Amino acid sequence: MSDGIKTGLFPYEPRESQTELMELIRNTVSSGGHAVIESGTGSGKTVCSITAIVEAIDGGRKKMLYLTRTNSQQAQVIKETTIIGGIKAVAIQGRANMCPLMDSVPEFRNGTSEELAKLCSDHKKEDKCPYFSKTTETGEERIMEMFSGEPFTAEELRGKAVAGGICPYEAAKILMKDADLVTAPYIFFFNPNIRRALLDWMGTPLQDIVLVVDEAHNLPDYCRDIESAELSINSLGMAKKETEEFGDPEVMDGFSLSDLIDMLIRIIRELDEEYVREDDSFIPPGAVMEFLMTETHRTTAVLKRAFEKMLEFGEAIREKKRGEKKLPRSYIHSLGGFMFFWSDIDAAEYVKLIVRGEEKGEERNSRLEAACLDPRLASSIINECSASIHMSGTLAPLEEYRASVGLPEDAVLARFPSPFPKENLKILAVEDVTTKYDDWGRDRQMPSRIAGHIRNIALAGRRNTGAFFPSYSTMAAILKNIPKTKDGEMRIITDEKGMGQKELQRRIDDFRRGGVGARIFTTVMGGRVSEGIDFPAREMEIAIIIGIPYPKPTAKQQALLRYYDIRFGKGWEYTVKAPAIRKVQQAIGRLIRRETDRGVAIILDKRAGALKEGVEFEWSERPEYEVREFFEETDG
Repeated sequence: MSDGIKTGLFPYEPRESQTELMELIRNTVSSGGHAVIESGTGSGKTVCSITAIVEAIDGGRKKMLYLTRTNSQQAQVIKETTIIGGIKAVAIQGRANMCPLMDSVPEFRNGTSEELAKLCSDHKKEDKCPYFSKTTETGEERIMEMFSGEPFTAEELRGKAVAGGICPYEAAKILMKDADLVTAPYIFFFNPNIRRALLDWMGTPLQDIVLVVDEAHNLPDYCRDIESAELSINSLGMAKKETEEFGDPEVMDGFSLSDLIDMLIRIIRELDEEYVREDDSFIPPGAVMEFLMTETHRTTAVLKRAFEKMLEFGEAIREKKRGEKKLPRSYIHSLGGFMFFWSDIDAAEYVKLIVRGEEKGEERNSRLEAACLDPRLASSIINECSASIHMSGTLAPLEEYRASVGLPEDAVLARFPSPFPKENLKILAVEDVTTKYDDWGRDRQMPSRIAGHIRNIALAGRRNTGAFFPSYSTMAAILKNIPKTKDGEMRIITDEKGMGQKELQRRIDDFRRGGVGARIFTTVMGGRVSEGIDFPAREMEIAIIIGIPYPKPTAKQQALLRYYDIRFGKGWEYTVKAPAIRKVQQAIGRLIRRETDRGVAIILDKRAGALKEGVEFEWSERPEYEVREFFEETDG
C-alpha cells in the first residue's frame, strides 16, 4: 500500500448505516470472505467500500480491483478516492476508448480486444506509433511523476497523456504497478485473456486481489452473455464475401468453403421456417450437424476437419489484413470457431436455439444461438480472489444472486435501507390499466387510457417527467395515443431504439435543461437511461412506470426458468419476478439521488401488487391529484 494510508479514512461524518456497512466490508475482507450487499441509492456504497477495503488491507500485498459496468460509475470511483485522499488509483478502459490512433481510423473502434491488441502490438514492433515511442522515450519514472497527485478518471488520463504525446493505455499500465486501486470494466476480469494481462500489469496474483463488483445485479446476465455464441445469416454473408475476395478453398473432398457456407445459410432458413412462430425456438441439439452430414455424406470427424480448415484459412486472412494495417478480422475464422463450439456443446448449462431476426427486404437475419444458462461458467473465478464485495441498490433476492454467480454458502448477505427521508418519495399505483398482452386484445381502449394517465400526470406536476416503458414497441403504441395539448404546454423527448450514444446524450441534456410546461423523457426499463444515468434535483421529479417489465416468454427465457427451477426450485421467482422488480426499482431510483431530492413515482398497471416485496406503494384512482398535492406541500 502507498504511504500515508491510515485507519479512519472516511471523509464524511458517517451515518449509523454507513458505519455498519464499512464494518461489514472490513470484516469480510480481513477474513477472506465474500459479501453480497443491497444498499439503497445515495447510501454511499462506493466511498464506504473503498474506505473499508483500504483500511482492511493496509500494509499488505493485496490490491483492490473495482469493476464497473459504465464509464460514469468508473468516474465516480475515482472521484471518491480523490475525496478520501492518499490512495493511488488508476482507471482503465479498452483500447477503443483510450488509444488516440482510434480517432483517425474509425474502423478500429469496432475491433474486439484481441484484434486491437494485435494492431497495437504491430504498431509498437514496427515503431509506427508515435505515442508509444514517446512513452518509451519518456520512461516509467517520469510518467509516474507526470500522473502523481490526485487520481485521474480514464478520460482525464487520456487527455493529459495525449497532450503530452504519450499513449494513455501504456501510461495506465505503468501506473497500475504502484496502484492501490484499479477500476476497470467487467470484461477486464471476466475475459480470461484480458484478466491474465491485467493481473500482470498490476503485478498482483489473483489470490491477492480484493474484488468489488459494482451494480452487481447486471453480473449474471453479463456472464451468461459472454459464455454464449451465435451465428447469423448476415455473418455468413460476410464470410461468403471473404471467399470472393481471398479465395474459396476446398475444405472437404468435393466441397468448397462457400458450399459449406451456403448449406449453413439454408439450414438456418429452414429451421426458422419449421420451428419459429414468433421470436425463437428450441431446436434438436443435433439438427445442424445431422443436416451437414446428410448434405455432404461425411462423418462428424470429417466435418470437424473442415472446421479446422476454416480456422486456418481465416487465420491467414487475419494475418494478411494485419500486414496491411487493417483490422485483423475474418468472418471465416469466427465461423470455424463457432462451428467447433456448437458441435462440441453437450452440457445442461446450454440450450440451442434458432432465433428469428429482423427483416431487411425479403431477407431475415435469423441466427443460431448457443445460449448459456449458468453464469458460474464465467463467474466462478471470483472464488479464487482474496475476497469479494458485490453491491447494488437492487440486488434482492440476495440468496439467488449468491447461488447464481457461484459464491460459497457462507458468503454474507446484507441489506441496508435508503438513508433519505421516506417522505421525499411518494409511490402510487393505478389499477384501471395494464400492459398485459391478453388485456390489450380484449380492451382496445387500453393504450389510449394509459396515454391519458401519462398526459394528466405530467400536466398536473409540470415538472421534468420520466416515462419508463417495458419495451420500445409498447412505447410506440402508447405514445401515438397521447392527447394533443396546447403549444408549449407539454413536450415529449424520446429515446429511440438503436439511437447512437451522442444523439441520446443530446436529447438527455435537452430534457435536463427543463423549460416551460411539462417535459417528458420516454425510455425503456432496464435500458441505458433507467440504470446508468442520474437525474438529481429538478432534472427529474416524476417517474411514470408503464407496465410491469416481465421478460418476454421466449424459448430462451423458458429454458432459463426451467434451469433455475431445477437448480433452486424457484424458476419464476428468480428469472421473471425478481428481474422485473429490479427494473422497476432502478427506474424509480432515478428520482432520489441525494438527501434534498424529492419525487413521485406512479406505476400504471393493475399487476403492481406482484411488486410489493420490493416496492412499497399506495393504490390511487386519480394520481394526478396526488401528484399536484405532493408538490404543493413540498414546494410550500
